[in-house]
Amino acid sequence: MAAFQPVSLSSSEKLEIKHILVATDFSDCSNHALMQAAAIARLHGSDILVVHAIPAEAMLQQALEPPLWEYQDIVRKAQSQMEVAETSEVLDGISHELLVEQGPLESVLARVIEDRNISMLVLGTRGRGGFKKLLLGSVAEEIFRIAQCPVLTVGPAESPALRSHGCFQSILFATDFSQGSLRALPYAVGLAKESRSMLTLMHVVEEGSVMALYLHERMLADARQRLKELVIQHAIDVSPQPEIAVVSGYPADEILRTADRRDADLIVMGVHKSGEVGAKTSAHLPWTIAQMVVSHAKCPVLTVRG
Repeated sequence: MAAFQPVSLSSSEKLEIKHILVATDFSDCSNHALMQAAAIARLHGSDILVVHAIPAEAMLQQALEPPLWEYQDIVRKAQSQMEVAETSEVLDGISHELLVEQGPLESVLARVIEDRNISMLVLGTRGRGGFKKLLLGSVAEEIFRIAQCPVLTVGPAESPALRSHGCFQSILFATDFSQGSLRALPYAVGLAKESRSMLTLMHVVEEGSVMALYLHERMLADARQRLKELVIQHAIDVSPQPEIAVVSGYPADEILRTADRRDADLIVMGVHKSGEVGAKTSAHLPWTIAQMVVSHAKCPVLTVRG
């Protein structure tokens, strides 16, 4: 099947989400992600494919030794947990398929996204941060930097009060005005239209630069004007009218702070395109903006690769 193509919506078009892929490790975070995916699927008439990947270390053990009962037990447990998901109420009324695959999670997902023409990937993350992330990496960030479709991530700080059941009330779109980040804008607009939610377009003037020190007010004004121009250029006609927010500070902190102030139940942002090697390197840097937002946001975060 054809590979995913980014959307470009006109003011009259509806956002289409046909095929949703959910990655699960059967944790609470994954279960919350499945609930969010199911809610979106019901609104869009999407089908869902739930995938669990047998860890690479289990496969390595099998390759080095004769087939072990431990590995077979891992497979049986995974299949058993998939059967539990099959019989749960979460997927009632939704066309769905459940798969247990073998291999590294990011490789399995990349293959399935291409083969099944996936519209959106949904996954939960435990939100590793700081030195733990530096040592272990973030599988979620590796995925959303190489995935060829939007990735909706449900993090460990998710607030039950902000669970939208797929119908969002307040969407925050954060942009640095790069072409990569602007590819995420149609998704923010499309979801806002469908839910009739408040849409806020925001930009952060980053502190610490020489330009920000001497041209602070000018940069704030320029950013406000550019956001207003985005509304005009992209014919953003959501109701209520979109709001503009320009703040100064450190991007991840200000995105999270603005989301809290506006009770956002979805954050939409672009992530820079990266090859697999670049994605793995970025995933081990504890200061990356997208990962900081995903790890600490109280609501789901939709990332779209540039």
